[in-house]
Parts: sequence; structure tokens; C-alpha cells
Amino acid sequence: MISDGSGALPVLEEVCPACVGNGQIPARRVGNTIHSGGSCNECYGRGTKATEDGQRLLAFIRRHGV
Repeated sequence: MISDGSGALPVLEEVCPACVGNGQIPARRVGNTIHSGGSCNECYGRGTKATEDGQRLLAFIRRHGV
């Protein structure tokens, strides 16, 4: 059972705010320079990021080798 007693899992991931869930950053122009796009550095191209609760669950799984 979850600690709040509800039995429901908390939100474990959220849409990446840097790429808005696309996993890709578009090419952009800054002055005379064009920065190429590519995989998002925030979410490593996944489009989602683990929440704090998700981070704790991942740490537990890593510790216990599940």
C-alpha cells in the first residue's frame, strides 16, 4: 500500500519542459549562428522526465536489483 493509504501510485513521470515531450530540440538561430537541433539534453530524447517520486522508485529498484 502507498504511504498515503490510497493504494494508487503517485505520478512517476512528466512531460519534459525543454522539448515539450518531443524528445528533439529544433534547430534555432541566434544572431548569425544556427545551432543544430537533435536529441533533448534534459530527457535524453525520451520526451519525459522522472518526477521526484519516480526518482525515488528508480533509486529503490537500482539498490535492490529488481
